[in-house]
Amino acid sequence: MAVTSVAHGSQSATIDSEHTLDTQASAGVYVLVADLSAMEAPDIVVLRIKTKAVHDGSSHLAYMAVFAHAQSEPHKYSVPVPIDTEIICTLEQTDGTGAVAITAFADHGGDDTTVTSAGHNLSDGDSVTIAGTTNYNGTFTVSGVSGSTYRINKAFVANDATGTGTKVITFPWSLLKM
Repeated sequence: MAVTSVAHGSQSATIDSEHTLDTQASAGVYVLVADLSAMEAPDIVVLRIKTKAVHDGSSHLAYMAVFAHAQSEPHKYSVPVPIDTEIICTLEQTDGTGAVAITAFADHGGDDTTVTSAGHNLSDGDSVTIAGTTNYNGTFTVSGVSGSTYRINKAFVANDATGTGTKVITFPWSLLKM
């Protein structure tokens, strides 16, 4: 039996949003593979495969798995799911590193701003989504992480002294067809 990768990518998860990874409309047997190595202690991820019923055209849950916290074996494979009409694969992060309060923004020089946020749980190279500010809303790759501060590549405008920062977790995935 030949196995073919019919789709693949990376999905940045937003807590409590079900993200569609792929939809296929070709009959076959499919396996969803997800790399959950980025998960940490508070994270919970749900993988789902839905199929469309021939008799009424509605979607039905064919597979669901819930994974919590750091995974010692991070590559997860769904059971094989046979379909004759359509398959929809989704990923949802239902819990995890939530929004952490930002208490200050400071000029770091050049095009960087230092963000103060106790308990941010970020490392150099992580992505953070900042919201609830006047000048710094958006998603940034962080650098210069130290204690309760990190830097973003955005020129300093003002100390908004408000807002939240939420760590963005990205999950590589692929869909195999047998």
